[in-house]
Amino acid sequence: MYDDPDSIYDASLPRPAPPLFWMALSGVLGLCCLAFFVTSALETYWLLNGYTLVVPATSDKPTLGEIKFYTDQTASGEPSGAAITRVDASTKTIYAYFTYKNVPRTPITWSYTWTLNGADLPGASQTNQRWTREGNGTYFLKLNDDKGLKPGTYELTVDLADDEQAAAITVGP
Repeated sequence: MYDDPDSIYDASLPRPAPPLFWMALSGVLGLCCLAFFVTSALETYWLLNGYTLVVPATSDKPTLGEIKFYTDQTASGEPSGAAITRVDASTKTIYAYFTYKNVPRTPITWSYTWTLNGADLPGASQTNQRWTREGNGTYFLKLNDDKGLKPGTYELTVDLADDEQAAAITVGP
């Protein structure tokens, strides 16, 4: 009587749909369990055979390079000419270039502060900014005054993920 699996259904009624959601869920859970057990087995094998996990060296932290000043740059944004530490009083723009290394994809904060003879230049400084570049590269900051920079010693301090660099340039005699 029940040799034929289709004979238990009333032919006049539609056959019920298989529970696809539960079938898919059990398949996904099965794959997750398999991945867990394979990973656990590999970790156990590695630990028992003396393998160690690689821990990033301290040099892999984000770092800043030396800040160098220029009075001109190319159309592509590269510094032009030799790095300088003193400029004439008629100078209107200073570019400060620095390199960065090992910057992760995750957001980090950075700040920069310009001072003139030890006094903050708040309009030229930024704090707690989100750094949007990753990896290694070169970045520049520009200090500009269309009337000409005031004579004195300008100092720039850049802080990227707790790595700080500072440099100074003198405007005028």
